[in-house]
Amino acid sequence: MLQRGEPPRAQWLLDPAKADEFTKVMKVLRNIRLRDGAIQWGLYHDLSQPGRFIETTLVESWAEHKRQFVRVTNADKAIEEQARAFHIGEQPPKVSQMIYANYTDSKGFQQPC
Repeated sequence: MLQRGEPPRAQWLLDPAKADEFTKVMKVLRNIRLRDGAIQWGLYHDLSQPGRFIETTLVESWAEHKRQFVRVTNADKAIEEQARAFHIGEQPPKVSQMIYANYTDSKGFQQPC
């Protein structure tokens, strides 16, 4: 059974004046993420902190997420670098990786919570 997950969740910090330019680059990155196996992608703008954006990607399984790294092309890397150029944090964009929480049912099968 595949376990759905939400592997990358990246936090981008940027100059709010460059938000429009950033979102144009992220739209291209969205297409790359979907092409490489994501089943859902989102970019969220934090209204309480105008320079903060959260990128989320949903993939079908952890194995699928790992395969995404194999599919990256040099052109994809160039787009990712364009996005990173907007980031003004002292460290690279903070990325957290999560999967759905499961429990074992009475028959011993893993079930989503």
